[in-house]
Amino acid sequence: MIGILAALVLAAPSIAAGPLCDLPKADRAFEQRQYQPALEAYEGALKACEGEERLRALYRAAESKSLLFRYAEAAQLLRGEKLPSDPLWRARFLILKAELARENLEQYGFAAPEDEEAGPEGEANDVTRRTQEQWRTEAFRGLWVLRDAMLARSIRDEDYFVELKDSDLQRVPTLWDFAVYRWADFLLAQLPEQAPRPPAARFLDRDFNRDVLDQDPPAVEAAALYENAALAAGDDRVAARELWKLARLLIPFEHSQAVELGDLDAARKSAIETLKSWRDTFTQPRPRAEAALQAARFSEALGRHADCAGERKAGGRRKTRRASARGCAPRSSSRASN
Repeated sequence: MIGILAALVLAAPSIAAGPLCDLPKADRAFEQRQYQPALEAYEGALKACEGEERLRALYRAAESKSLLFRYAEAAQLLRGEKLPSDPLWRARFLILKAELARENLEQYGFAAPEDEEAGPEGEANDVTRRTQEQWRTEAFRGLWVLRDAMLARSIRDEDYFVELKDSDLQRVPTLWDFAVYRWADFLLAQLPEQAPRPPAARFLDRDFNRDVLDQDPPAVEAAALYENAALAAGDDRVAARELWKLARLLIPFEHSQAVELGDLDAARKSAIETLKSWRDTFTQPRPRAEAALQAARFSEALGRHADCAGERKAGGRRKTRRASARGCAPRSSSRASN
């Protein structure tokens, strides 16, 4: 009897042994850009891990599929999972789902069915049967109610989920700033053919008083997002708040396909007045310099070279810098990389 019990005790570990929750192994492959081995390891971890470790494995499994250009598979994987209740985890997965929706639209949108193809429970359970409108509806919409949790999260702490190398952390210091950047870029880049185009003048004043409403034209919704980010609190967001103001004003000039531009010179003149005001009232060096530089560029486009030289000086640019062949504005863009 004792021998039998001993045999059972010794055998128990092998009987109970199953897949190991080995995230470090999967993470090493991912960081080395070996996405297929990483995917296989994360899929194994999905079966073995629990709690936050499983959420990390799920996130990286979908991300690995995306980096292998298997966008529909990645979207399908997440569609089969319930969103976490924790606000921060929920936000991470919503951002990822939105990015996958964007990739699917860009890659396969032309082949998407025109009408909804309902699944057995009245919805398109198979992502390949989703319409362009369904992809757009899913993208980013659920993030608005989670903005407080995202504002409290420094983007520096999200390096497992967001590529931070060469990122502009002054412009996107929090997870909410990152979400606003990606959300607005989606709205302005993935423009539906029949989307209304508001007049450019609507974006050029010092303030933009508008709630974020999904029934608004995409350019207006993007501007409202920028303005919300410009007004949001946070000690480490002073420069970001002023940079979001600039981004909102520049929508008509950088995304002219999303607005009714009308009289371009009139729009430039109006923008110059606002930019001059911000040059004097912004508190941070970079936004002040960018406001002055943009005013100089618009002045140059209007042929007002004297004003252009004055704006350069006010923006703190070195007097010894030579003018380019195109006039007083340098060839390089004033927009920081994101």
